[in-house]
Amino acid sequence: AFIGDPRPAPGPAEPGLQADWHSPAPDTPGDGTLIAVTEQTGAATPLPRPSGGAADEPGPGQGTAVAKAPGCDPAPRPVTVRPLDPHAVRAVNRQWRRVERWLRANAPRTYEKLKGPGRARTIAVAESQMGLDFPDDLRASLLRHDGAPWPGPPGGTSLGVRQIRDAWRHLCASEGHPWWTGRMIPFSVHQGRAGTEYAAVDPVSGAVTVDGALTAQDYRARLREIADALERGRQIDGRAPEVRRGVLRWVRAG
Repeated sequence: AFIGDPRPAPGPAEPGLQADWHSPAPDTPGDGTLIAVTEQTGAATPLPRPSGGAADEPGPGQGTAVAKAPGCDPAPRPVTVRPLDPHAVRAVNRQWRRVERWLRANAPRTYEKLKGPGRARTIAVAESQMGLDFPDDLRASLLRHDGAPWPGPPGGTSLGVRQIRDAWRHLCASEGHPWWTGRMIPFSVHQGRAGTEYAAVDPVSGAVTVDGALTAQDYRARLREIADALERGRQIDGRAPEVRRGVLRWVRAG
C-alpha cells in the first residue's frame, strides 16, 4: 500500500488474484449511464443508455437493433468464471501501479476518481450476455479498477463491466458506427470532434482500436505506453499529458 494513502485497507481478493492497494467497490447495479468527459472543460456528459438490467441480472429485453451487426445476436452460453493468466495479471498491475503513482503525485483529482475492483462473476455474466471472451489483460484491469477516468489520450471514461455491456448493446442498437461488427469489446468512451468515439479491444487478436483505427497491439501494451508517456512527458497520438487544477488532460501538441 502507498504510505499515507487515505483509502481503506483492501478486502478479500478474487480467487487467484493478488489483492492490491485499492478497496473493493460494493457490487451495486447503478443505473448503467455512460459518461464521457469533454476534453476542453472536463465536464461530464451522459451518453445514450440502452435498456437492460445490471450485468449480474440479465434484462428482459435489449430493444430492436437497427441494421444489426453480425456479432450482435450471440448464441446463449453459460456463465463461466474463467481462470486468469497470472502473467497478464502481473503485467497489468505493474502498469497500473505506475499510472497510479504518477496520478497521485501529479493529478490528485483524477487519482481520486479511480474506482475499486470489479468482480470476476460480473465479468463472466457480461461475457455470457455479449457472447465474447474478455482478453485476460482487460479482465485483470477491470479487477483492479472497475471504471475510471481513462488515463491515456484523448481522455474520457474507462468503462466498468456493466458499462461495457451497455455500450456494446448501445452500439448494436444504433447506426453511425460503420466499423462496428458486434465482435468488439468497447472499454472506453470520449467525446471527439465528430461526436462520441469508442476505444475497443478485439477479443481474438487483442488489438486495440479507436472507432476502428488501430492504436495498439493489445490492452496491456496501450497501458504501458500510457505509463511511459506520463512518467517521461512523451506524446501519444499527437497529444501530450498536461495537468490543470489536479486533473489530467491530453492536449494536442503544437
